[in-house]
Amino acid sequence: MARSRKPGRKLKIVRFVLVCGVALLVGGGVFGLHKVQLKRHAGGFAERARTAVQAENWPVAASMYRNYLKFQPNDAESLQQFADTLEELRKQAPEKIRELIEVYERLRKSDNLDEAGRRKLTKHYAAIGNTAAARSNLEAMFASSNTLQDDAELLELAAAIDESERKFPQAIAG
Repeated sequence: MARSRKPGRKLKIVRFVLVCGVALLVGGGVFGLHKVQLKRHAGGFAERARTAVQAENWPVAASMYRNYLKFQPNDAESLQQFADTLEELRKQAPEKIRELIEVYERLRKSDNLDEAGRRKLTKHYAAIGNTAAARSNLEAMFASSNTLQDDAELLELAAAIDESERKFPQAIAG
């Protein structure tokens, strides 16, 4: 008597589909749990950063914001708070200016940089000698508002940039 292999093969296919289905469900559950834990973990970084800012512990606050922004890179409010923290930290550690410029650039690229932040970014570019970037920011500020074209602080900064680029007639004309 010859046995037919069909029933055995069908049973293996059903078993394979069931195992794959269970694996997908377990994998999806683990992925979802991981996402929830990441959000909770990131929220902890943000809370510790705010606590450190209140205690004026700038190095810890900067570290916590840096970690938080790895999980939530598009959080504009936290990015602005990180920039403010780095401004305070820069008073103690001037070498942080490049990281501060990077944070301001991230804010600028996401259209979340206000006029005051743009001024700070321009001053920081001028401070490190990147006159091209400083001039670009100044021109963008002058183009954005007619009232800024008479701003003494910005005109003085423009003259200082002209002077550092050895454009003495423009610096004098101010």
